[in-house]
Order: sequence, then structure tokens, then C-alpha cells
Amino acid sequence: MQNGKFVRELLKLLPAFGEIKGRLIFEPPVEHILVGFAWEKPRGGIYIYTFVYPLFDMMDFIHLGYSDRLRPPAEWIPDIGQTEQSMAEQFVQIVEPYRMAVSNLRELSAFVEFMRARDLQNPLIRRGFALSLIVSGDQSEARVQLELCLRAAHNREFELGIVDLIRKLDAGIAAETLLARELKFRAGLRI
Repeated sequence: MQNGKFVRELLKLLPAFGEIKGRLIFEPPVEHILVGFAWEKPRGGIYIYTFVYPLFDMMDFIHLGYSDRLRPPAEWIPDIGQTEQSMAEQFVQIVEPYRMAVSNLRELSAFVEFMRARDLQNPLIRRGFALSLIVSGDQSEARVQLELCLRAAHNREFELGIVDLIRKLDAGIAAETLLARELKFRAGLRI
């Protein structure tokens, strides 16, 4: 499968969507949360993911940490003997039942509830939850989540970043800082 050709075929079928880095498509409008579908291409086909990413996340790249791979058998499209067009058609057919639920996650309040229901053992994902709480105005719960992140800090840089966020939260400037970071990240994506 030629990924570029697959993306072109996919966007013909989903013209309202945009594409980032040839591995994910997103559905506008985009406010704080980027939503859509992603795929990874191991040998023999592609795995499909629902894709959710808060633009105020403190990473310098988009990752799948907030995303979920679809459950079998829907998550896999084999590429052996198939054209990019037929794969794109299958992709659209597979993701259609998930579109509304994924689309709803673009609302900050829905994203917060989505995060609340997730496994937050990974400190980076817990930090993302805390960031969404900050942006949504729940400073007290954000502080609790940041303190849990601090206890689970996996390296000094992460720990210092959490300490800085707590300091900004206490100073009342955490949300402004995150929104400024979001604008910068959004500009880099050109969305």
C-alpha cells in the first residue's frame, strides 16, 4: 500500500476531513481537541484507531496516548491484493459507526469525562487529564491530578514540569500558559 495514495483516496471519500503527517485524519472544526481517526501500517495491512488529542498537551508531537485501537475484527484492513481505493472504502465503512462518538469528544467537557473514565496509570496521560481540567476551569481537581503525577514522576524533567504547572496554577496563570501553548502548536499544524 502506498500511504500517500491511500490518504488521497480517503480524503476523496471524507472531503470534510483534514490530514496530518500521513497517519491521521481529523474532523473540523478544531477548538481545543483534535478528533478523528489514525492508522498504523505494520506489514500486511493497517490497524485503525479512534484519534483524540488535546492541542494544549505539553508534548511537542502528536501521539496516540489518548486514542484507542478499534476492537477486532474492525481494527484491521489487510492490504494484500487490494488497491488503495478499496482500502479507503473499507476504512470509511469501518469508522462510520464511531464518527459521532469521536466527534463529540471535540467538546472540552466531553473530553474531560472521557479522560475521567480512562486508566490514568501513565503519568503523561494523567498530566493530560490535569491539563484538560485546568483549561476547563476545575483548578482543585487539576491540582489533585498534578500531585498524583508528581508522585509518579518518571524523570527529573517531568517532575520539574509538574512543579512548574503547580506553581502556575497557584499563580492563576496555568490556563493562559496552556492556551498560549495550544495556539503555538496549532500554528505548527496549520489547522
